[in-house]
Amino acid sequence: LTWVIGGLAIGMFPFISVYVPFYVFGVTHPLLKLTVLPFVLIPICFGYAAVGFRLWDVEIIVKKLLAYTATALTVFGVYVGADRLIRVLIDPEIAVAGAFLLTLLVAMVFAPLRDLIQDGLDRLYYREQYRSRRHILDFARELNTELDLGQVVALLVQRVRKMVSVGRIAVLLQEEEGPRLRLVASDASMKDNPQLSNDFSKFLTAELANRDFLYIDEMMNLLEKFPEDRDLIAEEDLAYFLPLVVKGEVLGLLALGRTMSGDYLSSDDLRILEMLTSHAALALDNAVLYRQAHARAQEFERLKDYNENIVQSIKVGVMVLDTDGRVRSWNHSMEQTHGMSAEKAIGKYADDLFPASFLVALQQARHRVVEGSESIASAYRVRLRYGDDIDRIVNIVLAPLADDRGRQPTVVIVDDVTDRTELEAQLRQADRLASTGLLAAGVAHEVNTPLAGISSYVQMMQRKMPKTDPRRPILEKIEKQTFRASSIVNNLLNFSRQQSSDMQAVDINGVVNETLVLAELPLSTRRVQVDTDLNGSLPLVWGDSGKLQQVLMNLVLNARDSMPNGGDLTIRTARQNGEVVVEVADNGTGIPKEQIHKIYDPFFSTKGTGQGTGLGLSVSYGIVQEHRGTITVRSEAGSGTIFRVALPVADTGRACAAG
Repeated sequence: LTWVIGGLAIGMFPFISVYVPFYVFGVTHPLLKLTVLPFVLIPICFGYAAVGFRLWDVEIIVKKLLAYTATALTVFGVYVGADRLIRVLIDPEIAVAGAFLLTLLVAMVFAPLRDLIQDGLDRLYYREQYRSRRHILDFARELNTELDLGQVVALLVQRVRKMVSVGRIAVLLQEEEGPRLRLVASDASMKDNPQLSNDFSKFLTAELANRDFLYIDEMMNLLEKFPEDRDLIAEEDLAYFLPLVVKGEVLGLLALGRTMSGDYLSSDDLRILEMLTSHAALALDNAVLYRQAHARAQEFERLKDYNENIVQSIKVGVMVLDTDGRVRSWNHSMEQTHGMSAEKAIGKYADDLFPASFLVALQQARHRVVEGSESIASAYRVRLRYGDDIDRIVNIVLAPLADDRGRQPTVVIVDDVTDRTELEAQLRQADRLASTGLLAAGVAHEVNTPLAGISSYVQMMQRKMPKTDPRRPILEKIEKQTFRASSIVNNLLNFSRQQSSDMQAVDINGVVNETLVLAELPLSTRRVQVDTDLNGSLPLVWGDSGKLQQVLMNLVLNARDSMPNGGDLTIRTARQNGEVVVEVADNGTGIPKEQIHKIYDPFFSTKGTGQGTGLGLSVSYGIVQEHRGTITVRSEAGSGTIFRVALPVADTGRACAAG
């Protein structure tokens, strides 16, 4: 265009500069006839522009030439007519000023008139291209509503073929793992899945990062370094490469051949394609992002399914509670333990699904986690009882599960240990039989026989002694004590046998006192000072006095063992929140924090070898659970230990046992 305009200006300037003074002022010039010679520069410049800037722009140049010629002729005609009219209607003295004003007016209207004529010629000469341009916006909307990468590329290929008559069309996109350009779609004439080399792909993307298009003739020397790429481009007859650019980054290329007639694309065709590729690049970028997001979502879904399968297949119950206490996850083992399907359980409150004993243990564990005293809280031997159909013993482990929105749902693991509990009961019974059986046999042999002899001799002496004999009361006391000793031996034998619970109303203060009497000797030998703070107005509890005494004995003896050099043991009773509470506190060595959650595990013991079976607290925990109560502990290493046993009062306990 520069050469065309320059040729017109140089060719016409001498003629205009000489002819205008002659026409306006009547001044002749000796070189007037020679001014036609520069006109020869006009076709020369036109020819150079056509050769130097490729033949496919000739139609554009012709269109521009026609527009300028029509504009010039129109302006010239208007100017001449107006000048004649001015000379006729206006005083000749001011005709020169009128001609000057007319010249300014012509200069002002030349550009708008040229654009108007240019637009008319465009509409006349490029009716089909204008129709295509009107459809570009519709095509852009169609592209932007499509998120499938394959569909976006297919639409681009179809639209390019419809708007520009080219022989070959291909869309190449960069691979995710590298710069290599790979064909993702083409028209039917292309071979399947060709790809360019890494180096040539880098060259194309670098060149097109700041250019609107790249023509094949500009790369002929460079292609000699890439023979495979050169052969591929030659085989597919590709001549143009237009970038698909989003935010300054080249996503891929639109590769085109020449027109169906073998001609080059015009500048208008290239401008249309540039507008098209700008919309297509955004759509392709959206489609690539959508495909990546969809792939990530599928990967997350597979990972979720994998984790869900793990959770569903493990042999312990797992549920997730949100901050409101609603169930959000419920695995297969929970269905078996609880007797309710996941569909029915999810979305319900835990308060509506579990009995009070389970909820109390769960709330206590959650409270310890919230306070920060434990990162993972546990509750052992929790009874799950629903009428007559389900009566299970479970262990509970609770842990917080922080999510990305700052909430803190809770993961609850429910381990059904009913069968294990029964087996442990058998093991405990066997252990007691093994130890107390030997003791009982020895007692029977070493104690009962002498006691029987003593009792017999005392009875014989009583029969021979008159009732008024002052020594008779002494013999009666001896007889009474032998019977008491025999009863103690029999009770020891009964302790080694498995017995069903004999539930009745029990005075817990009486159980405490009886326990302290039995433990008086082992406590005194360790120099343990016992203090009691018993509430005299306590209600009765519903339980088995023998088993409750066993619990207190275990706690008292454990306290004694934690104070090898003596110390203080305090036992308190009180009524709190509708329950009877017994606290056994010592100032002994305490329990390390990392071991406190294990103390109820069967066979776990902090004592030395041969100093305990590790069943004491496990047995005690089971007994307390059997009584619908709770047992908790507060302890720190070196600061002593406080065990707290809470039991329901007699009426509540009887109702629970009946239910």
